[in-house]
Amino acid sequence: MRKIIIAANWKKYLNEEESVSLVYQLNDLLNLKNYNHQVMLFPDANHIPSILKVIENKYSLLAFGVQDPSFINKISDLLSDTFYEEISLSIVGHSDRRINHKENNDTTLKKLSELKKYSGLCPVLCVGETEAQKNDGFTLDVIKKQIPKNINSSKYSNECIIAYEPVWSIGTGKVPKNKEIETVLNSIKSLVDENVKLFYGGSVDLNNVEKLLEINLIDGFLIGGASTNFESLLGIIKKVDKFLKKN
Repeated sequence: MRKIIIAANWKKYLNEEESVSLVYQLNDLLNLKNYNHQVMLFPDANHIPSILKVIENKYSLLAFGVQDPSFINKISDLLSDTFYEEISLSIVGHSDRRINHKENNDTTLKKLSELKKYSGLCPVLCVGETEAQKNDGFTLDVIKKQIPKNINSSKYSNECIIAYEPVWSIGTGKVPKNKEIETVLNSIKSLVDENVKLFYGGSVDLNNVEKLLEINLIDGFLIGGASTNFESLLGIIKKVDKFLKKN
């Protein structure tokens, strides 16, 4: 059966108490229900130590990651020897970093290369075009330049995730047509190893997740605002589960 990964990028939407509460609810839910997918969480780095105490000594189906490799040293110091056991993912090249920190393709490539020294750490590489680039017909050209040519030869290639997030779609409620997303994912797939998973992100919510699931190339979703509320995230999980069982 097809499996879908749900990845929640909380950015700085939640305070520490809200993050801890949401993890507590999710952990209990996933342990009680037999959902056919994995849930990845990318909280504010400052909240991770408190969050991990929630599931300490408990079996958890949740996977945790940092929102950018720049947070790795900070978190590894706080978690000491348990870092590699608890943190298994890192987002790289998110549009927030590109826009707010003026990071470009070279910066992203350098960070992606540095992740290779952290054994077992899976990168989630974000790619996507601005609205101006889309309107000018440069979507595929932009995305090809954002994907390193040597990504398949790296030691993390079998675990790498590439998330297509159109910059113009993030937080706007505007989502590309399925055919447009499929064209982009097919282009990415032609450039990477078959084991690289493909995600879609950009205004994913309760109202459109079922329609997006019709795209067979999608292995998971990178979700922002809609993942920061338990009822909203639970609703998405249920809709994904229902779609998978039905199809």
